[in-house]
Amino acid sequence: MKSTFIALLALCLCLGGCGKKEQLKEAESGAEGQPKSKPKVDPAKHEKFLWEFETGRGVESSPAIGSDGTVYVGSYDKKLYAINGKTGVKLWEFETGDEVKSSPAIGPDGTVYVGSNDDELYALKTDSKGLAKSPWPMRGQNPQRTGRVSGAKAPVAMPPGKAFAWTTGVNQQSLDRFYVGKLQAQVQKFFGKPDKTQGEWWGYIGMNITDAQGNKYSTAWFGFSNGVVQQVRFDK
Repeated sequence: MKSTFIALLALCLCLGGCGKKEQLKEAESGAEGQPKSKPKVDPAKHEKFLWEFETGRGVESSPAIGSDGTVYVGSYDKKLYAINGKTGVKLWEFETGDEVKSSPAIGPDGTVYVGSNDDELYALKTDSKGLAKSPWPMRGQNPQRTGRVSGAKAPVAMPPGKAFAWTTGVNQQSLDRFYVGKLQAQVQKFFGKPDKTQGEWWGYIGMNITDAQGNKYSTAWFGFSNGVVQQVRFDK
């Protein structure tokens, strides 16, 4: 009788343990016995993969490419990076006071302009001699943001202020707040000569401006008094 009880006890323990193992195996496999999800594609093994570059935080900024192939991109880690476009190796970095969400713009002399959430706009001297002549996807369908057809004669380089993606009514970096109090000479240096004028107002067309509600504007008007910006308004 005692040996029969021991045999039954051993059988129960075995069945209980096996049941737990099956439950554990099912839990590890996920619903309906499917294995845990894994990335479908390893980017490093993709036939088109060239390189990847990891910043300290997320990247919302779209890259700009210099004539020498250098890639410039901002990050939430407060930095602007210059990266070798062929190898993905970092050439240098520049740290601002806050997140860099905006896309860099490159002037004809290679100066890189980029805004930061620290309410500052930075101009950085680089070895790039202007923008690359390649069909990188961006506003205007090319790095110069001109929208010109392929093979057409290259126009005069766009002033950096008109190539920049601006906001209005969002923060102190917004165009309508940042330029109030600035000198007329500063506006002309960054935006070039006005496309049209109305009395003491200078108008610039072909702009990329977005307000807090997502509305788009293509014309910016700077109102001056005694050579100083008093107000900035916008037209669609």
